Amino acid sequence: MFTTIDTEFNKPTCYVNAIVNETDIKKIEGFLEQHAYLSRNNEKVKRDEVSLFKDISIWLENKGMKLNETDYKDMKHLFETNNFNFNDKEVQPMLNEVLEDHHVLLNETCTDWKNAIKKVSNPLLEDGIITSQYQNAMIQSVEEYGPYIVIGKHIALAHARPEEGANALGVSIATLNPNIEFGNEINDPVKIIFCLSATDSFSHLNIMKSIVSLVRNEEKVNRLLSFDDKSQFIDYLLKEEIS
Repeated sequence: MFTTIDTEFNKPTCYVNAIVNETDIKKIEGFLEQHAYLSRNNEKVKRDEVSLFKDISIWLENKGMKLNETDYKDMKHLFETNNFNFNDKEVQPMLNEVLEDHHVLLNETCTDWKNAIKKVSNPLLEDGIITSQYQNAMIQSVEEYGPYIVIGKHIALAHARPEEGANALGVSIATLNPNIEFGNEINDPVKIIFCLSATDSFSHLNIMKSIVSLVRNEEKVNRLLSFDDKSQFIDYLLKEEIS
């Protein structure tokens, strides 16, 4: 608080002259620097707001209340009306903000669909983003429910539940050569397989939108399969998202 009145307030206060002079300016600068930690624009505060949002969301999900897109928007609005502001991308990052170059594998040779899931997920396992339990859970899920992870023509999306070993948000991709049969009569053989790790039901939604967009674009899929250079593959995959 800045004031020209010599009185007590229940918060940090800086007394200045009614007509601010050079001495007052230096005093104000020093005061703002000393109390920067109280600013809503402080980076630490922003990070804490994002962490608070995620913690509340995960707590709700642990209580059995799965969040959908509407719930996310309602919570975001509640935060904003109480002056808690944060960048959406910090909560729901885009594919280009999550995908690491070394998480992309091209022309992988696999013995079968189980081996394909293990190979595409190995980069995430090596970085500690998932555990070996998560790898096994992805395979067991297909064994139990069938090849539902083949979500589009020639594209599979391997994943498991957060509690089965997802340590952080992450995604990896592999192109398969030769292509692999997963048992999906409509969409086999699989030529591109993704592995997605998510610790909740909301942070990966923008990544999912990018994958669904790819599923709907057969021309882009075929173009991706023509690349032997990883940099070209990634640039073309993320082209529309970045532009």
